[in-house]
Amino acid sequence: FRVSLEEGTVEFFHMCRRDYLLDHGCLRYLFGFLLIQFFSGWTLPCHVASWVKRLPKTAFPKAVQDWSNPLPREQWQAPSAELIAQSEEVRKILRKGMSIFDYFLEKERNQSKTGS
Repeated sequence: FRVSLEEGTVEFFHMCRRDYLLDHGCLRYLFGFLLIQFFSGWTLPCHVASWVKRLPKTAFPKAVQDWSNPLPREQWQAPSAELIAQSEEVRKILRKGMSIFDYFLEKERNQSKTGS
């Protein structure tokens, strides 16, 4: 009977190694499985993954959590006239079927024409 092992563990690796040997024979096992596993770090990735999984999970400091809370509605600011105008320019470009990159290329061309 088969034991259900978590994929990525060292035990799972050894189970796969044994199964590969039984299913494919010694020669194919030697050049297929062992060679590939040797160059990919053998069980090192499994050990690193289990070590990372055991690391304590740290939370953000309280100051960061407080800073991340949304502002109350009274502290919200209305968008500036400049932002509204720029947003409308971008929407016009998008309605023409152009991308946001085209908008900035167009804007750069216009600035270089007026700046020269």
